[in-house]
Amino acid sequence: MLVSRQLGDRKVSAMIRAAGFGDMTAAGEIYVSGHWAAYRGAVPYASLRALNADVEGQSLQGELGKPQSVFLVAVNRAGRVVGFALGGVTDADATLGGLAELHVDRRYRRRGVGRLLTKAIAQRLGAMGVNKLTAVVAKCNAASRSFCQQLGAVEVDHNNTMPVFGNVPDVPTVDLPIVQVYWSEPQFAALL
Repeated sequence: MLVSRQLGDRKVSAMIRAAGFGDMTAAGEIYVSGHWAAYRGAVPYASLRALNADVEGQSLQGELGKPQSVFLVAVNRAGRVVGFALGGVTDADATLGGLAELHVDRRYRRRGVGRLLTKAIAQRLGAMGVNKLTAVVAKCNAASRSFCQQLGAVEVDHNNTMPVFGNVPDVPTVDLPIVQVYWSEPQFAALL
C-alpha cells in the first residue's frame, strides 16, 4: 500500500508492505544505526561496537510469519527499505498489542515515515482485534519518547529496567531504565 502524507511544504511518500526475507539486511543495518543514535553515551562504547547488522537481520528474520505478529517495512520510491516496524498481539490480553520495534533510517527521520509505520501497524493489529497498544522505551531515548507522545501515547514509569546487549557474546548486559508508553482505546482509535 502506497501512503503519502503532507508534511509542511513537502509530500512524504513511502510504500508500506509486509516484510520479507530480502528486507532483513537493510532492517539489520537500520536497527544498528538506530541503536547508535538512541544509546550513545548511555551504554558502553564496546556494547555499541559489538552490534552487527547481519546478526541483527538474522534475529529479526525469526519474527517473519509468526501468526500473532505484524512485521512491516517502509520502502522509498527507489525500492529501498527506509524503516520497519514489528508488533503483535500480546499473550496476556488479545485486545492489547505491543509495538516491539520501530526504526527509521537516519536520513528519513522526521519526514513522517515513523508515523506511517506506526499507523500501519495499528491498522493491522486493529484488524486482529487489538484496541490498545503498548511499547517499552529506554528513558535515555528522548527522541522515541517524544515521538510516541506526539502520537498520543501516555508514559507510565514503573521504575523498571530493561537488559540490552545480553545476546552479544563477550559484551556485558546493560540494564537501562525504561518507561512504558501506552495508547488506551481512544488514543489507539486516533492512530487508525
